[in-house]
Amino acid sequence: MLLINDRAHILFRLLIQSGKACLLSAVREAMNQKAVRPDVVTAILAKPTSSPACPVTPHNGSLLAISYEERSLTCYDPVI
Repeated sequence: MLLINDRAHILFRLLIQSGKACLLSAVREAMNQKAVRPDVVTAILAKPTSSPACPVTPHNGSLLAISYEERSLTCYDPVI
């Protein structure tokens, strides 16, 4: 059984590694599972991120052929 000091140390390490927002999200997830223990929070944070998604491409491939005509900076409005 972990002592309070040990639990605090684990949560502090997770805070440093993952950041406040991720740690709070993992704690909320553990609370939803009714299993608020440092090892559960660690496991939630250690889950691999989702696999890379397939790129989204338009039905009309010519939409990806974007070109532009280069202009000098003097053509743009002056900064106020």
